[in-house]
Amino acid sequence: MMQNIVGPFDVPNSSEPESSGTFISAKTLASNLAIKSSSNRDLQFALQQFNQGRFKIAEFYLKKTLVKSPDNPTAIKLLPWTYFYQKHYDKALTAFRRSKVLYRKNSESSIGMGWCYFGLRNYERAIEQFEYAEKLSGDHYQINKGKGFAQLKMNRKPQAEEDFSKIYNSSQINIILNLWASWHEKDADPLIDILPTSAKSLSLFTLPIESPRYPSLLLGLIRDVDPSTNHAWKAFWKGKFKKALNEFKDISYIFGISPSTILPSKTSSLPFLTLAVNSPDAKNGLAWSHLKNKEIKEASILFKEILQIWPNFIGAIQGINEIENIKRRQTRYADHYLDINKLGIAEKKYEEIQSRYPNWDYPYTQLGKLKLEQKDYLYARDYFLDALDLAPNDPEAKAGINEVRKVIDSNLFQADQALES
Repeated sequence: MMQNIVGPFDVPNSSEPESSGTFISAKTLASNLAIKSSSNRDLQFALQQFNQGRFKIAEFYLKKTLVKSPDNPTAIKLLPWTYFYQKHYDKALTAFRRSKVLYRKNSESSIGMGWCYFGLRNYERAIEQFEYAEKLSGDHYQINKGKGFAQLKMNRKPQAEEDFSKIYNSSQINIILNLWASWHEKDADPLIDILPTSAKSLSLFTLPIESPRYPSLLLGLIRDVDPSTNHAWKAFWKGKFKKALNEFKDISYIFGISPSTILPSKTSSLPFLTLAVNSPDAKNGLAWSHLKNKEIKEASILFKEILQIWPNFIGAIQGINEIENIKRRQTRYADHYLDINKLGIAEKKYEEIQSRYPNWDYPYTQLGKLKLEQKDYLYARDYFLDALDLAPNDPEAKAGINEVRKVIDSNLFQADQALES
């Protein structure tokens, strides 16, 4: 429909106010902007929920986004992954097909379809999709991994080994084949989980040989395609941890992933900065490189930052657990002296550990126990309270507080116990 535009030399229609066309245009523009703003809010919330692992909520808000903005590319590409991570492989296939039609050069849709067909036990179709992604120069790792496991499911071991040899060394292939054999000991055709059910469960996306990077768990996220990230991870895999650390540090100056760092103003406008919150890959590599170089404080900060955005990312969870194990090993002498009642030596060693790791609750709890042994109840209470400030659910610190209350406030403690029982 032609729109009437009133120019400076036009005579306005007497039956229509002069500003009518301008007013209608402004009103339409304002309405469109409001819809766009609302759609953007829905999309940002969906992305946040996706990162948090709340895929059902992410699905809902992506659909809301598509109602308001049917051609939004981010929503179209991400929606099938919300189905996939809920293990709704049939729904995911339908959504991937739509994405594939609209974005024919996007190889990730074909990779997603390949894994969906694998989940639906249609292994021939899975291989077809992985090969289609290969023609589009898609993710070399995911393509050969998917093809390899589909070949194994069809008892084509030589072909599987050929595919795996493109991404794994001989030792890693042997680990996969041994794992595969163990899965098939009691069932000739077991249902193998593509996705993990917990941080400790085994699945095709959490193979031991993929720790701590877990590249398959990054599918659906906007990832850093810069080859320097893969290069840094290769140095890490080879045990060249100092080299890996330096390479990840170089990446951090471009992508803004170093802990609590303010980047120079000349880099602050780079679009790359968005990748720091779209994928944990490079940040996880930097954290693990710090850890392997015995820089525990720096690694801990990075792992915690990752888990604030991606609380279920297994690479960071394992990093936190590894740090906890390292610190626990460092307390074994202090624990030993506490156990044999050499309290003076134990206290000195716990204080050294406390100074080294001021944000760790364990030495505070142990010092609280030590003060209980010395019947220094007020100091014991202070240490237990400090531990609870750092870890509000620490059961040993809570038990320690109760032990203190039994002595210094026994009547009130007994009354509270009676109310709870």
